[in-house]
Amino acid sequence: MNYQDINAETIDRWIEEGWEWGIPLSHEEYVNATNGKWDVKLTPTIKPIWKECFRVLKAGGILLSGVDHYINYIVDDEEKEIVNSLPFDPLTNEEQRKQLAEADCGMQFSHSLEEQIGGQLEAGFTLLDLYEDTNGEGRLHELSIPTFLAMRAIKKVGR
Repeated sequence: MNYQDINAETIDRWIEEGWEWGIPLSHEEYVNATNGKWDVKLTPTIKPIWKECFRVLKAGGILLSGVDHYINYIVDDEEKEIVNSLPFDPLTNEEQRKQLAEADCGMQFSHSLEEQIGGQLEAGFTLLDLYEDTNGEGRLHELSIPTFLAMRAIKKVGR
């Protein structure tokens, strides 16, 4: 089974269990967003993905993305000790793969800011805004250590 299949099964199970990040937008939320009134939570979600986003987005379209900092991948479950090296890649690091299996977390990968922000810029997007956020709970949150990044970018007209 490849990692996409593992993740599909894991995410499907999490959604069935009520996972916050798997709740679809309601029709009303969608209509409000298309009219400029939206309240979409992007934090507490790779260069090929940014190129694909750029390809399918119309000129003048806005890309909203919420991405995980790599910080969550280096610490233990209690967020007290650094236990992993970067990049966190369970396809090449068997110990990291075991950690994810034991925690029932599917297959996850860390991505550097170069991959996240640089990937969007390389794909052709213009970054308009960004903000950092914490996990919302836990030790890193209590220490105000950001673990997520939300970005707003635009595909400029003529690109």
